[in-house]
Amino acid sequence: MSARLLSASDARLARPAPRVAPVACRRSVAAAAGPGSGPPTILVTEKLGDAGIDMLKSIGNVDCSYDLTPAELCAKISLCDALVVRSATKVTREVFEASKGRLKVVGRAGVGIDNVDLAAATESGVMVVNAPNANTVAAAEHGIALLCALSRNVSQADASMKKGEWKRGKYVGVSLVGKKLAVMGFGKVGADVARRALGLGMEVIAHDPYASEEKARALRVRLVTFDEAISTADFLSLHMPLTPGTKDMFNAAVFAKCKKGARIINVARGGVINEPDLLEALENGNIAQAALDVFSQEPPVDNPLVLHPNCICTPHLGASTVEAQVSLQIAALTPPGPALAPPPSRWPAPRSEVACAASGGLAADAPLTRHGSRRRASRWRSRRQS
Repeated sequence: MSARLLSASDARLARPAPRVAPVACRRSVAAAAGPGSGPPTILVTEKLGDAGIDMLKSIGNVDCSYDLTPAELCAKISLCDALVVRSATKVTREVFEASKGRLKVVGRAGVGIDNVDLAAATESGVMVVNAPNANTVAAAEHGIALLCALSRNVSQADASMKKGEWKRGKYVGVSLVGKKLAVMGFGKVGADVARRALGLGMEVIAHDPYASEEKARALRVRLVTFDEAISTADFLSLHMPLTPGTKDMFNAAVFAKCKKGARIINVARGGVINEPDLLEALENGNIAQAALDVFSQEPPVDNPLVLHPNCICTPHLGASTVEAQVSLQIAALTPPGPALAPPPSRWPAPRSEVACAASGGLAADAPLTRHGSRRRASRWRSRRQS
């Protein structure tokens, strides 16, 4: 049976925490910062742009403390009402326990929330906020940039030139026109990559068990099985979340089924590729080249893929454009303001950008395609490729 995956827009949580009434969550958050308690303290552990910091300063007192160790974060968190992170800070159960009930909001200035312990957030009554759509264009553009760099050996040729070399014959590439690209995960980013690849003259197929045929036809993309995608594609572009079901999805068995000399691009999550297996596939030629923006450990330590001549690596730059950073900060940081303010007479329903951990990581009115569902997660786990 072919492997199945959840697209980034379809599922973020493989095992959602038990649902608790989100109204109770919002009331407890608001009550903690009620009249007379003073402005909230907001801890920022990773660098944000000026627009994001200014927005936070309009809400409360901002403490920018970067590169904290886990112990230092636990020591500071009990003095903070809100925590704002990107991808490097791990908000673990220990962090929630160390907050001693004061922490009310965790803002993730980005898409994925796999660096936040949602179960612990639920138990602590903490709201978890992310920005699911803000960096779609930036991530798609970076995927296309890596696709082009991979096909024409741009990175390797540049490094050679900087050594004073002139080796035109060594870095002969391949054309993209007429080549087949398999988009693995046909959510927002995957669909944007498909649009741009079609503009480059590529044939685009996609695998995503929850993408609609109507959406694919509208984009002139053909939905296929997992096995057909990996066995016929010249290039594979990965755009699925990291869940227990997708971890190590691309492993030795999958690489052995890939078209000989295929090239793989990953701007999704590092853990979806088994890195030792990818290294072996590059060595034996099953995979000709790889381009990685994400790694199972970030930053990577003693990872041979970083130094491999047929692997282009970038330091998780998918969302790293000026425009995307501003959008991410505005999307992720707007909700903590109301969450830390005195309660109004009637709370509005949360929007899909707000993932309330106390409702099992799902916003009350968010469509199931936003964070997925228990049924979908269980279907994925039961049908994962062995």
